[in-house]
Amino acid sequence: MTVTTLPKEVVLERLGNMTNQSIDLVTVNIVRDDPRDEFNVAESPADLLLRNLESNYKLAKTGGKSLDGDEELLLRLSDLASESVVGIVFDTGSLHTTLFLRSTTLEPIARVVVRDSK
Repeated sequence: MTVTTLPKEVVLERLGNMTNQSIDLVTVNIVRDDPRDEFNVAESPADLLLRNLESNYKLAKTGGKSLDGDEELLLRLSDLASESVVGIVFDTGSLHTTLFLRSTTLEPIARVVVRDSK
């Protein structure tokens, strides 16, 4: 896993240039409303990330967390094989949101939201 930074304006510019339906307004707003000027991102191969997240998500659900978008993410990661993926983490109150993007194009893969089920 490699950790690097991405300027916020680069992420927003790339999201704004998306012409397909894989990006939604909620995702753009999460990035735009974040107070940081740049994001620390961890880059790793999709297949390794898939194995790690499958375990982590099972533990989170067992621990009483509710996850949205996790099944879509795991499905898409399985199609990407060893392609590099980055994740940007946003903590907004009681929500923990992670936006996953292809490293080379910054094309969104999926957004996962974790919250307490209670």
